[in-house]
Amino acid sequence: MTSGWAADLVLGCIVLLGASVQRLAVIGFALVASPVLVLLLGSAQGVLLSNCAAGAIIAVGLTGSGRQVRPAAMLPLVGAAACTVPVGSWVAARLPEPTLLA
Repeated sequence: MTSGWAADLVLGCIVLLGASVQRLAVIGFALVASPVLVLLLGSAQGVLLSNCAAGAIIAVGLTGSGRQVRPAAMLPLVGAAACTVPVGSWVAARLPEPTLLA
């Protein structure tokens, strides 16, 4: 994708659309934004931007609804993610980009 303000505007709109779906449906940012970001930026940069944007959206959401979080339900999910994300990152770093996009 070309660089410049138009490219930044397109990427911002994609992230905004994904964030809107996340806010309205409580799921969906990665389903909406990640595939488009990966196609536009490539696998490494697209996933990086998607993860950073998702983290920011979650942090903003927790500021308003942090008291509604149920630690007993959250901790197993965080533990599973902590175990599997490093393995997935290791595998993704070693696979060729065409394989990741297939």
